[in-house]
Amino acid sequence: MSGTDGPLLVDTGRGHTVFFQGRHLYSRYDPARIPEATVTREHILPETLVLCISPVLGYGLEKLLASLPAGCAVVSVERDQELFKLSCTAIPQSVHQHPLFTNQCVDICSNLETLIEDLPGFPFRRCVRLDLSAGSALYQDFYTSLTAHVDSLISVYWKNRVTLMQLGRNYFRNFFINLASLPASSPLTPYSVHKAILILASGPSLLDGLHFARKHRDMLFILAVDTAMPALREAGITPDACIILESQFWIEDSLLGWKNSRIPIFADLTALPRAIGATGGPVSFFFTHFTRSHTLSRFMHTSFVPPTMQRLGSVALTTVSIARKIAESSLPVFFAGLDFSWGNGYTHAQGTSPVVRIQNETNRIKSLALAGIKENARKVSGKNGTPYTTDETLLRYAALCKEQAAGMQNVFDIGKSGLSTGYPNLTLVEADALVASIPFRQDATCTTEPKQPDKIDGKDIVAFLKAEQQRILEIRSRLTGEHQERSDAEERTVLLSKIAECDYLFLHFPDGHKGVGREQNFLNRVRVETEYFYKLFAKRVLG
Repeated sequence: MSGTDGPLLVDTGRGHTVFFQGRHLYSRYDPARIPEATVTREHILPETLVLCISPVLGYGLEKLLASLPAGCAVVSVERDQELFKLSCTAIPQSVHQHPLFTNQCVDICSNLETLIEDLPGFPFRRCVRLDLSAGSALYQDFYTSLTAHVDSLISVYWKNRVTLMQLGRNYFRNFFINLASLPASSPLTPYSVHKAILILASGPSLLDGLHFARKHRDMLFILAVDTAMPALREAGITPDACIILESQFWIEDSLLGWKNSRIPIFADLTALPRAIGATGGPVSFFFTHFTRSHTLSRFMHTSFVPPTMQRLGSVALTTVSIARKIAESSLPVFFAGLDFSWGNGYTHAQGTSPVVRIQNETNRIKSLALAGIKENARKVSGKNGTPYTTDETLLRYAALCKEQAAGMQNVFDIGKSGLSTGYPNLTLVEADALVASIPFRQDATCTTEPKQPDKIDGKDIVAFLKAEQQRILEIRSRLTGEHQERSDAEERTVLLSKIAECDYLFLHFPDGHKGVGREQNFLNRVRVETEYFYKLFAKRVLG
């Protein structure tokens, strides 16, 4: 290769090095020695994703692939387009054709997310970085951020996996029940709110939002997070709508006192059905694709999927996304209560359901001073350099909030406390002035429109649910031996295929991430689940 702008191959007599951007990317005396030593000294554990940074000529890759333990994969990552082009031709074809090797040019960290989930061996337990040339120094900050991003992806996966083990059955139970009531719901209509929206979440800065809400009530459309509802009731503020994301029974406590209030509910399809109906108001559904699932993939290909939201894990972040979708594009969205931290008092604002629960559970044994204290809490610097207490989960939400803010316009944080959200932070005086500049509209309170008859076909939904019920019945009959059309081996193959189609029967198992198991113990547990979901469909979904 020749030229002064692109990478230049240089023969050292013991192999080639590469001269690029004023430096040699390998030793000028023995180019393969350092990359191969890097591979040799790294002890790779099973179920590891290996990030090979800037491999260029591929030294060390053959040795690495030959020694990989079970459940591993190798991703070659290059930031520079010219070096990537060189690697595509310089790395041996035997490496390119290896089933556990992938070569990628990446300029944005998030571009690796889908790729990693589709790799053989996913999910991985850990990530190991190997720098295979001095090309890693050309984009040092990027590669450091990329590695941290992949580490975070793996960590978040396993945290989500624990959540799915605990709540997976709830999610699918609620999903099927709510899906049956989808035809009676009102669709969320984009750009249908013609007032500024105020989101009230449950963090300590909610109190700033309550003050703002009282001052400008007629000029605002108030969208409350479920756990903030008790504080709004105590403050005498009735929201225009409430967002419900939670699938567990305790969320009903947040809506005590709002019975027959007719407050509209915006609910995820996995939210608790009893909580959704607590106010007696119109319901509008959205859907969070909470896990990879054959069942959910079938659903996503139907004609009746409600608006879909990114899986964020936080009802407050989901509320921001919904608010921006339904607000008229020229109008601002304000929020308070997204603190991702707390000060010297409670972790949430006074009057919110988590604080009320703490106060109700306090007794002589469990003191108020210790209530709500979280493990692994630590101090970080927040808005204006003020120190706040937070934990790893809240820090992850804060990072997601900043990512969300990068792609969203006309959204403002009016909370005085907490961590930086990435959104412009307005003082209440600045927010007052912005609201005052918006012309008042008397007809701006409606957020949903009557459902058009051709929007959601109830017959299609019933057909989808009956097909799921039939799948459950067939699996149950095959597990009990009632359905026997083939030899035992053929019957087992068909059975496992049918179970894979209905993965809600096992995704919440501790070993559910491994897919369908052939062991009798696994099949016995699936048999129990078929009974549970059959009764659910018979009594609550299609009954």
